[in-house]
Amino acid sequence: MDPLYWAGSIGVTIIFGFLFGRKIDKSYELAKWLGFGIIGYWLIWTFALISIFAAYIFHGKLAIYPGILVVLIFHLNHRQMRRSRKNEEFIADVDRLDNEVLSEHIKTIIKDPIDTLQTHEEHRKKLINALKTANETVVILSGWSVSYAEDKEFRSILGGCLKRGVMVYIGYGNQKSSTKTIERSVKQETSETLDNLMEWCVNKKWEGRLEVFYYAGQSNALIKDDKYAIIGGLNWLSDNGSLHTGELSWIISNRNFIIQERDKIVMGRQE
Repeated sequence: MDPLYWAGSIGVTIIFGFLFGRKIDKSYELAKWLGFGIIGYWLIWTFALISIFAAYIFHGKLAIYPGILVVLIFHLNHRQMRRSRKNEEFIADVDRLDNEVLSEHIKTIIKDPIDTLQTHEEHRKKLINALKTANETVVILSGWSVSYAEDKEFRSILGGCLKRGVMVYIGYGNQKSSTKTIERSVKQETSETLDNLMEWCVNKKWEGRLEVFYYAGQSNALIKDDKYAIIGGLNWLSDNGSLHTGELSWIISNRNFIIQERDKIVMGRQE
């Protein structure tokens, strides 16, 4: 191929990369990483061809190593693009999450990995895992629906957690401002269910302790030690498996946020 056409093709693909990322995803971050990824590709391609040619001449089997390098660069670039996209989705969802600490520290939080939970099954597995593996503290913020607290499996797993000396905090009563007023009978049923759970735990005299309290005014949450905080739309202690359309939960790994959020909830609880 004529060198002029070759150079022109490279320039066109780089420009296309920037425009494609912006047009399709409406994302400056994706456009940036896609564009720079193509630039990186052409650089690696050029050096790889030179390396492959030289390696093949002198040591034929060594030609595989530049190829591996190209694949590795593409993998790392793709992972970075996915992370950038997820960060943008997270920032766009902050208002729904209704969490003051989260809003204040969003720029610091996204420097660490974040992930999502999207189905009821994923949430349930994460709750069970937190109770089974926590070493110090588990915080659960749920809504008014707490029927799962009566489940034998939940009580067995909770009991194992308390036997290990873990402190478990359950806050209830969260609801969206747009939600209709909760009936008094529902509030009473929730209170009685959790009081019964508390009494059951106290009678067991385990090393750990369960504390139940009313805590309204923010998104539901699950916090395990200082390992992760999950903020989102699921009622963790609900047994109906329902998630509002488009409402997922975010797994946050930023340690400073986790500690600050945990302490805010534990210190601000109303017995």
